[in-house]
Amino acid sequence: MNKGFTFKEFVVNHERCAMKVGTDGILLGAWAPIVNMHNMLDIGCGSGLISLMLAQRYYQQGTAAKAGVCNITAIDIDDNAVMQTAENVALSQWSQSIKVIQCNFFEWAKEQQEHELHSFDAEYANKHNFDLIISNPPFFNDSLISPDESRALARHNVEFDHLALLKVAAQLLRVDGFLAIILPVAEAEVLLKKCYEAGLTCIKLTKVSARPNKAFHRYLMLFSKSNSHIAQSQIQQQSIPEDNLSIYNENNEYSAEYTALTQAFYLKM
Repeated sequence: MNKGFTFKEFVVNHERCAMKVGTDGILLGAWAPIVNMHNMLDIGCGSGLISLMLAQRYYQQGTAAKAGVCNITAIDIDDNAVMQTAENVALSQWSQSIKVIQCNFFEWAKEQQEHELHSFDAEYANKHNFDLIISNPPFFNDSLISPDESRALARHNVEFDHLALLKVAAQLLRVDGFLAIILPVAEAEVLLKKCYEAGLTCIKLTKVSARPNKAFHRYLMLFSKSNSHIAQSQIQQQSIPEDNLSIYNENNEYSAEYTALTQAFYLKM
């Protein structure tokens, strides 16, 4: 039985994770910006796939594009997911760059903010203000809840507020930091209309479909803190920079754009 997924530079075992390696995570990990992203946070890390992808991309940049090392914090509420991520990270070549924590994101974020408020430790503040926050969060508010409690927690929006995620992430970002997130279209469009409430603006939107001429089923969204003052007017004018991406072409093969985005990871690309 295949218990994992082998990529070019790392292996992701996922037999104990509620959510297995999938296209959503691969898309997000390959799509998010990485240049000058030295301090990163992966919310809901699952198997550790996205954290490992970010580490690979960071260290494969040219020397002119990076300096020093990156620090990635991978967090998840599920103990099995955290153990699986820790094992996958330990097997990788970037184990010194990825820290894995089991926690509730909102409680953890509150602790970081309270510590920073009462701390004069500049090093602590630097470690807990992120250049990039990335998340493939729970979704499908209206779909049937899985009888598997772990899968339900990971897959469905069970007591999870996407706007609250944006608000808290905004507080953890540096002034010039970014939040990258993937969601189904319905949930994403709601978030795009409300992101200014979190002090964020969407500066890039990639609409994903399975094939050309098929309906979009996912939105990849990049939010910025530095442009938040224009968010509401930008949404009203529908001026968010956007592009489209199809995973497969008409011949049922990976499309040229999907191949270009992910070929650093797939073994057979």
